[in-house]
Amino acid sequence: TSAFNALLKTLEEPPEHVIFIMATTEVHKIPNTILSRCQRFDFRRIPLTQVTGRLSEICKADDVTAAEDALWMIARQGEGSLRDAQSLLDQVITFSNKEITLDKVIEVLGLTDRRLLVETIEALVERSTDRVVDIVVRVFKAGYDSRVFSQDLLEQLKNLLMVKVSGKRYNEVVDLPQVEIDQLKKIADTLTAEDIHLLFDMALKGAEDLPRAQDPRIVLEMMLLRMSAAPRIQNLLNLKAGVAVAPTTQAPSHAAPNQSAPPQNVAPQQSAPANAAPQAATMAPGSDSEKWLSLVQRIKKVNGVMGAQLNNTFLKSLDGKTLTIGIPKANQFLVDRLQDNEFQKKLRNYLRTYWGQDFQIQVETGDSQSAATPVKLKEQKQQERQAEVRKQVEDHPLVRSASEVFKTKITAIKETK
Repeated sequence: TSAFNALLKTLEEPPEHVIFIMATTEVHKIPNTILSRCQRFDFRRIPLTQVTGRLSEICKADDVTAAEDALWMIARQGEGSLRDAQSLLDQVITFSNKEITLDKVIEVLGLTDRRLLVETIEALVERSTDRVVDIVVRVFKAGYDSRVFSQDLLEQLKNLLMVKVSGKRYNEVVDLPQVEIDQLKKIADTLTAEDIHLLFDMALKGAEDLPRAQDPRIVLEMMLLRMSAAPRIQNLLNLKAGVAVAPTTQAPSHAAPNQSAPPQNVAPQQSAPANAAPQAATMAPGSDSEKWLSLVQRIKKVNGVMGAQLNNTFLKSLDGKTLTIGIPKANQFLVDRLQDNEFQKKLRNYLRTYWGQDFQIQVETGDSQSAATPVKLKEQKQQERQAEVRKQVEDHPLVRSASEVFKTKITAIKETK
């Protein structure tokens, strides 16, 4: 404050031959008494298109042949500073013999090939594990830093989402060359925004693990393979979960029921009386419980905490688009958590991802005959498995003969690998 007060006196009566030029990145710390006596100029990053254009002019003036994508890559590394971009251009010209290509820029500056990033996203969308493994090999053969590659992939996924949600205004929100924007737009047309969010979250988790990894290659491989196995929603058809939903252009009465789809409030195939009241589809035990178990297991793979909480719940009913989750009395402490708005928002996103439909979620407590929680279902399956193995052993001819000869009975069965 004392220093600014001393400066204020000089600013109020400046010498005729002096012009003060002050530069700061923290303009909010300057008192208004100083600002009111200054002309203020806010400097911002220069758009990449303008930097690229200026670099192109420099190349033409110096008789240097330069590819547009190569100049854009140099401009990108300048991060909005024309001075830094010009320094990088001078460095590349020195090593390129006045012919600048994208490969030469990548080699000289040690950057990630943008084409490889697009190929990576294409492989993830196509769920091609072969291409994913090949990409990892190429990343390490080229000597790319795995952390830099993961950060570049995160940025490209962000660009993919912006292209998806911005409609025709993508040129305003994404600072990329038109060729790359067209590539991302083609990919974005095959995905939903939720798909891209899921890929970004998985890539972010992997990027956080990489700095702590002893072998970054293993972490990068596992991250990309998990992403390639992530669920997709395409044309409202979830192939991985076996869930089929009628297209919006088709009338609901024409939609063929799918036995593997989650129960919905639709008319049954057999004829019904004309005056019969529509009945809400309820989630019965058995196959419906299996679907709930499958859903919880899928959620657990990407969100362990949430999956563990849902592990002690059961699907009580489905009335239209309202899904009711039951909580046994022994687990009433989960009620507040499941009724939390943030928790339900995440659960609805998972339901849209895995079942291809949006639901309103209700939570009820109390045991019922259909209280088949995933925990109980796993216990039941284990018991059925043990009973089946025991029956097979008891029915084996050698075991039966031994029992008759030695008057014995089986006390325990141990499976060996």
